Amino acid sequence: MIKMRGININNEVHTGADLDLLFTGFDNEMPAPKLLTEDIQGADGVTDYTEHAGLFPKYQNRNPVFHFFAKGTKAEIMEKFNVLARYHGQTVSVYIDDDNDFYFRGRATLAFGEVGALYAYFDLTVSAFPYKLKKNLTVKKYALESGGNIIVENNIMPVKLSVKVLSVTDPEPSDSAVYGAQFTLNGKSSIIQVGGTKTPEFIIAGGAQKISVVGGKISNGNFLSNNSYGASFKISFREGKF
Repeated sequence: MIKMRGININNEVHTGADLDLLFTGFDNEMPAPKLLTEDIQGADGVTDYTEHAGLFPKYQNRNPVFHFFAKGTKAEIMEKFNVLARYHGQTVSVYIDDDNDFYFRGRATLAFGEVGALYAYFDLTVSAFPYKLKKNLTVKKYALESGGNIIVENNIMPVKLSVKVLSVTDPEPSDSAVYGAQFTLNGKSSIIQVGGTKTPEFIIAGGAQKISVVGGKISNGNFLSNNSYGASFKISFREGKF
């Protein structure tokens, strides 16, 4: 049996495998940017503050519309429609077979399109978060023999990291010392104690980002860095794309 292409809603219902609906495609316009502008009298054009002080662009919700064709008796068609109608007005996750590693997340609405004697068209619209989100967290482990830089590859959506410091290696270890590591990007730093997990204040933009990492001791609230210390740690984040 050939698997019918479609979408999966909340990992509960597949429109092809479970409902035998023909997925005819979907409308997927890019999300509109949120602009911060001012029309200053006496100045040419419009002054745009959208990216002032290094801020990242923000976006409105996007509204993908998924189109389906159903055939059968009116009772059979309504049975399929009613399964989808359970999600009407609900916040859902929608996975498309063609891009199953990412999903849309937002509030769904369902509507009939053209209806005939033995067929009907359905439209499922989602008022979705502007980015498609990755199904699984991106998790990376690092082990540095000394202080240095790491490169983190991120998709388009700016994200914050969750960082867990696994260990710090001191060439002359002390049983009484409290060890940690410092993570720095664009002048913003966070210190994380060994065994602890923290979300640094900085935001990771899309593309390759260079983060400075150095191990050290934590004493009376102060961080005493030492480039000769090694550090192992794990970072995780959820990527997003358009």
